[in-house]
Amino acid sequence: MRSGALGGSFWDGRSRTGLRAGLAVIVVSNLVGAASDVWQDQRGPWSHPLAPDWLLNLGGSPLVAVLLVAGTAAMVQFARKPGQLAAGALPLAAMALLVEADGALNEGPKRHFFAPGLALLGWLAGLAFARLLARHSGRTRAELVAWQEIHAEMGAVAALAGNYVDAVASKLWHVGPGWANDTTLRAVILAHHPLGDGSLAGQYAHTVAGSAVASQVLSIATLFVQGGACLMLLGPRWRLAAGLAVFAFHCNVDLLAGIGYGPARTLLLLFCLPWPQVLPRVLHRWPRAVALFAVAPPLTTPVISRTTLVRAGALALALVGATVLIARSLPIRSYTALHHSYTGDRAGPRAQHPQP
Repeated sequence: MRSGALGGSFWDGRSRTGLRAGLAVIVVSNLVGAASDVWQDQRGPWSHPLAPDWLLNLGGSPLVAVLLVAGTAAMVQFARKPGQLAAGALPLAAMALLVEADGALNEGPKRHFFAPGLALLGWLAGLAFARLLARHSGRTRAELVAWQEIHAEMGAVAALAGNYVDAVASKLWHVGPGWANDTTLRAVILAHHPLGDGSLAGQYAHTVAGSAVASQVLSIATLFVQGGACLMLLGPRWRLAAGLAVFAFHCNVDLLAGIGYGPARTLLLLFCLPWPQVLPRVLHRWPRAVALFAVAPPLTTPVISRTTLVRAGALALALVGATVLIARSLPIRSYTALHHSYTGDRAGPRAQHPQP
């Protein structure tokens, strides 16, 4: 397999230390935000009626600090050295637990916490897949590290892109093409933006809310921009264009409805902009900073047979399929059905499902 077989990246031929460090900073920031929320939360009548006591008891518990410290330490190790699968898995698990606890204690998960975990999961999945491909290549770990990181980066980008494609699929599946009518966006704006806001953002929001044409055009553009996120996998220029389009979409939603999704925007900038070509020139006075984007030695690509590739791909698909089937068959569906419900809806079933 060629190094560019996955579409290529601005980071090809460069050390990905800067990319790992950027991802680590975003993940740790996300951990701090989730931990802060759970630390300040307490269980109450608005909490999830089916949540187990051990999850609800995390609210205000010292275990929150333990999860934060352990996750942060692991992410430091993740950033320092390439190929750190276990070091990435620990903060991913800690972040998932904190975000789920926050959702159980309140009226559902806060979706702005999702993107960093998704990117980290994609990174680890790409890394694991590359290891599976090259496990019988006969090369040393040091020779395989740079090649594995190409797949890790692509896994993170694929996870982010898949999130937006899934958003389009969800809209079309549950609502249909009528989602892009002239009322959907206007309703969102009126529900989230103060009517008395006289700022430029407020005037812009009120203009869109008052125009059926503008509202429908932006709704249609949303479907195309989110669906076009899959183009991020085709190469650096496609990634730059598609990533900036999704970033602009987030900025527009922030102006119209105050829904920022800051972590997602930061990740798009991290993975889609040509930092290795720009920052070394800007940071030339700081050699340690420039070293994060240093030119990498020639890539040693392992020889992978078609049989190995087919087997690894089949195993990956089987794992994904098994995960989906298990999730659909377990009682977790009844649990997630109460996410984002009204307080009264969530408080009522608690009496019917008393905790042991």
